[in-house]
Amino acid sequence: MTQRMGVSGRDVPLETQFMLVEVPASADDDAAGAGPVYLVMLPLLEGQFRAALQGNDRDELQICVESGDKAVQTDQGAHMVYLHAGDNPFDAIAAAVRAVEKHLQTFHHRERKKLPSFLDWFGWCTWDAFYTDVTADGVKRGLQRYAGLFCSPARLIPPPPALLDLVLLMNR
Repeated sequence: MTQRMGVSGRDVPLETQFMLVEVPASADDDAAGAGPVYLVMLPLLEGQFRAALQGNDRDELQICVESGDKAVQTDQGAHMVYLHAGDNPFDAIAAAVRAVEKHLQTFHHRERKKLPSFLDWFGWCTWDAFYTDVTADGVKRGLQRYAGLFCSPARLIPPPPALLDLVLLMNR
């Protein structure tokens, strides 16, 4: 699924598996200098059922629960969507994923995973190397590190205005 933006329930597509909602500060909060609150919604798996979010024509947000098997049905779900709120969207997302990790115990948060060894020779990405501080000089220095090694710059993907991504492919 691709990233979508919206302002109402009807903007939420079927099968939405993650939602981040920015809740503006109220007038009282604004006077106190408070910023928006970010609400993370993560649909979950429960037993034989999975949840997804979707909007409708009445601008409502719905939770769709299904098993994928007409013979397996229910009219209830105890843990179908996890909600987490915070004042920083990145921290709220990370905290939500950690809480779901602890609850489900079926996966590990990326901070606890070891990167596969093939990534050592897979390539180099300017986003990983520089985050938002990409400069032409930095890219040149990065490319010089690979001069004469087993890979070379194969192509530059046309970037959005604020992001460069350099793809390195192995020579054959």
